[in-house]
Formats: sequence, structure tokens, C-alpha cells
Amino acid sequence: MKRTICFFVLWVVFSGMVMAQVAVASNSPAENNAETAIIADSKTDNAGTPDNNTDSKAITDSAGETKSSSVEIDPKTGFPVIKEKPFVVFEEGVTASWVTRIIKQTDRSNFVFEDFFGGAFFSMQTRNMQPVDSMIRLAAYYPLSYKFNKHPQVPVNVLNFAVDLLAAPFLNFSLWNYVRIDVGAGLHFFYQMADRWHYVNLGIGGIARLDMPLAKRWTLFFDGIASYDYGNLGTNGEMEPYDYVWQYQLGFGVRYSKKAENKYSYIPSKR
Repeated sequence: MKRTICFFVLWVVFSGMVMAQVAVASNSPAENNAETAIIADSKTDNAGTPDNNTDSKAITDSAGETKSSSVEIDPKTGFPVIKEKPFVVFEEGVTASWVTRIIKQTDRSNFVFEDFFGGAFFSMQTRNMQPVDSMIRLAAYYPLSYKFNKHPQVPVNVLNFAVDLLAAPFLNFSLWNYVRIDVGAGLHFFYQMADRWHYVNLGIGGIARLDMPLAKRWTLFFDGIASYDYGNLGTNGEMEPYDYVWQYQLGFGVRYSKKAENKYSYIPSKR
């Protein structure tokens, strides 16, 4: 249990560091200075025949290897200049969640606990990262209903809440320029404070999104998340361990970004 929690904490810290470094890199000005190309003029050979590459431009390093002069080199780092700087976009929206927990029984029907939540989420996405972009989605929930074997339960404490976190790399696919689909999978964490227990779920989750470019800087999207978790890291682990725990989430959000402008949009805008 402790190793699992430590692994999750390290993952979140690493993801936060990546997001911070990307944000810093996006604010730094682009390095436009490039090394001056060395023009190598070939001479005629002993027979007097001119070389065919007399007018070619090349950069020759210490090992004698030739590089293209069109590649811009950062004089400070010695690496090629990154023309498309990585940056971070921010999103927010409303979301709903369904959590199911099952305790298997042999002589009777299984014990099935179903909780329904409503809430809001905030997410961050990287852009221009190689080899893939990544995201962190944080949601806060308030429980709206409880069921035990399909029978509604009345909560005792009105201050119950839940927190959900998904950190995952994702891929983007464009359909006809006006619809984009994002898919990804990564680490999922869920905490719930209930009447009887403090639930801590940890597992894997997948996300699928449908992006709709409303205007030049405005994007609407729907997302869906499915996760399968280990649900016995909380106080219920000793007294009420669960055999199966899974969760579904649906969300609707909006993104406004000056850096990630939409080339195509439903509402035309002056460019």
C-alpha cells in the first residue's frame, strides 16, 4: 500500500515539474541567432575538371561530417533551435461521475454500492511536446445519491465530497478540420469522504474527448473517462474490502487560448 501511494505521489510531482518547465519555456523568447554557414568552394582537380558541388553550402564539424546549413543552431546550447515552443493550455467545465463498488458473495447476491456525483473540473494540457502531449485533469465532486443493491440510501453527513485526478499522455486526431478527437490513458486517483469510510482508489483510466472549435480562440469539448481501480487503500480496507471498483465520468468544458488558436472554426473570425 505504501509503495503504491509513494509511486502515485512521485508521478504527480513529476507531472507538475514537466508542466512547470513547459510553462517557463513558453515564456522565453525565441532564439533567432544561427551560426554563419561556411561556404566551401571546391577547387578543380589535377586534371583541371571542376567539381560539380562548387556552389553548395555546407557546415563541416570536427569529424568531417557535413550538415545542412538550413538548420538553425542555438549558440548557447549547440542544439537545433525549437521553432514551435512547447506551451500549456488550461480548460474548465462541469462533470458527473458514477462510482461502483462490489463485494462478491457466494450464498447470495453480491453487495453493490453505487454513488453518483456532480461537480466541476480543471485541466492542463501541453502542446508541441515530443513525442506526445500530456494532460492533468483535476475534478471536485459532491455526492448526489447513494445506492446499495439498487436501494437509495440517506446520507448522514452533508459535508461529504470527493476529488478525482487523471494524469495521462494523449494523442490527437483531426476529422475534417472541424472535429478533433483526443484519446489517452494513464494513472487515475480518486478520494471520497463518506459517512462510514474515507475511500482511496488508485488504478488506470482512459479518456476520450471530442473537441469542437467554436471560434478562433474558443473551443468546446465533451469528454468521457472510464477507470478500473484498486479500492482498498482507504479506511475501508480492513473492515470492508471491495473486490471490484470502477468509475465513469462525463464532462462538458470550454477552452480559451491565444496560443492554441483554431485554424478552422464554426464562427468565422478576422485573421
